[in-house]
Amino acid sequence: MGIRRVIHVVTMVAVTLALVLTTAIPFASAKPHAGMSAEEYLRYRPNELGFVPVLMYHNIVAEDAYQDPRVDPFMYRTYDQFWNDMLWLYEHDFYLVGMNQVVSGTYDIPLGKHPIVFTFDDGSSLHFSAQLGDDGELIIDPNCAVGLMERFYEQYPDFGRGAHFGLVPWHKFSWPQFEEDDLFETKVQWLIDHNYEIGNHTLTHDDLTAIDLDEFARTISGPAIWADEFMGADHPMNATRVLTLPFGMYPTEEDQPERVDMLANGFDYDGYHMQLTGVLRLNGGSTRSMWSTNWNPFALPRIPVQDDVFDEFKSVVLEDPGRYYATDGDPETVTIPWPLSEGLTGTLNRDAIRDAGLDLVKYDPRDGHIYKPDRHHKMTRQPSSLDVRRYVHDC
Repeated sequence: MGIRRVIHVVTMVAVTLALVLTTAIPFASAKPHAGMSAEEYLRYRPNELGFVPVLMYHNIVAEDAYQDPRVDPFMYRTYDQFWNDMLWLYEHDFYLVGMNQVVSGTYDIPLGKHPIVFTFDDGSSLHFSAQLGDDGELIIDPNCAVGLMERFYEQYPDFGRGAHFGLVPWHKFSWPQFEEDDLFETKVQWLIDHNYEIGNHTLTHDDLTAIDLDEFARTISGPAIWADEFMGADHPMNATRVLTLPFGMYPTEEDQPERVDMLANGFDYDGYHMQLTGVLRLNGGSTRSMWSTNWNPFALPRIPVQDDVFDEFKSVVLEDPGRYYATDGDPETVTIPWPLSEGLTGTLNRDAIRDAGLDLVKYDPRDGHIYKPDRHHKMTRQPSSLDVRRYVHDC
């Protein structure tokens, strides 16, 4: 075969490959992605299909404090353990957010960071203990949960600031001693002024499967009614539409279908309409992205923080950090790596992304190239000279 013939064959192969790789079904509404460079994709590795850990804490105590052996280990975390939890998470690129961001799917976090939520159940003085100073300002106990988080924020502001407090309002951040009852609203105001969410752990902390329907409605709606009056329903730190289940007890569709319907579809109580946006369970691992086919805001799992469970979580992070959510910084797109990490394969909800009016962007985590979308959100890789050379060489 002559040299002209060889050149002609190679040229035709290259042109054919380019057409195959770039041709897609025409689409009318696709917007150009003005996103990152290949180098930035590799640096920040956005993955908006990834898992979001929601950690569950209860009592933050001194090293020598009594810990009741009859209760689960996750009921206690010492000062040093909690500080070291934060330090490890910070060193592995996690960033604090609230539950309102989780249920809305809109994360205000830096590129390359993974969102994580700290949830505190009940609302005790171990979470937030303070005294009123002569100047009227709160003097926060440096060893309560809020005090520790504020000290950490001072040293590591790029870890973010905030947490989700699932309150039982009558605990008043004063239980078990009830010596700080009068400071309850002052504490709540301080929290919402400093990016800490107020959530809903019911009025009475009763088992929701064991009370009548009227009390079921009252105890769930009560914290939201109070919070709406105190800070306004639209306050960004009002997260009382996110319910933390007392004792983790969830009614079943088989035995209590009306309660299941009320949790998901809302209900009216005493002239007040209550519509939850999320329900937090006791355990179950990290929660899913809202762009996952497994997303269910009314059964959001959490990670109960105790040594063995937290060690297992850390091992998963070290083994596959790419499985966790990371933003692309663009509210108009949902960006994911392709191929997906183990545990995410087959969970992409293209319909949800399309229905939200967003563009799906896929990039190759090996070299940072993006894929070209068609109207069905299927992807065809954009060709490069390297692709052409590989194809010709393989021939």
